[in-house]
Amino acid sequence: MWATPVAKPVVAALHELTTSPDVQVGWVTSWSPGMVQSLIERRLGGRLDGRHLHGDDDWAPGWRARAVTHAVERSGARAVVWFDDMAVRSTLMRTLERAGLSPAVLVIRPDEYTGITMRQVRRAAQFVADVRDAELLDRPTT
Repeated sequence: MWATPVAKPVVAALHELTTSPDVQVGWVTSWSPGMVQSLIERRLGGRLDGRHLHGDDDWAPGWRARAVTHAVERSGARAVVWFDDMAVRSTLMRTLERAGLSPAVLVIRPDEYTGITMRQVRRAAQFVADVRDAELLDRPTT
C-alpha cells in the first residue's frame, strides 16, 4: 500500500511532540478514515493517531484550510502547526480570519518526495515552545 520509507526518528520526534496534553493530531486528508488508521497502525507503529479531518467536499479548493479551521473552532486551539506538501498558508490565514479566529500558525510544506525532516520537526517543536512561553508571559501574576 505504501512503498515510501518511514523515517523512524522523525516519527519518534513527532510522537514526542504530540504526547503533550495541549497538542492534538489531526489528519487533513481525502483518504478514508480506514486508510489513515491503517497507515498509523502498519507504517507508524500506532504513533500519531488523531482525529480524521475532512470536508464535505474534499476536492473543492480550500477544503483543507476549512477542515483545519473547523478543528480550531471545535478545540479552541491557540496555535496550529500544519504539515502538508500542498498547504497554502495564505488560504489558511484567510479562512481562519473569516471565522474570527487568530491562533498562532506555522505551516510547513515538506518536499513530497522527502517527507517531513528532523529539521522541520525541530522547527515545529520550537514554535510550540515559543507559543507556550508567550502564553506564560501573558498570564497575570498574583
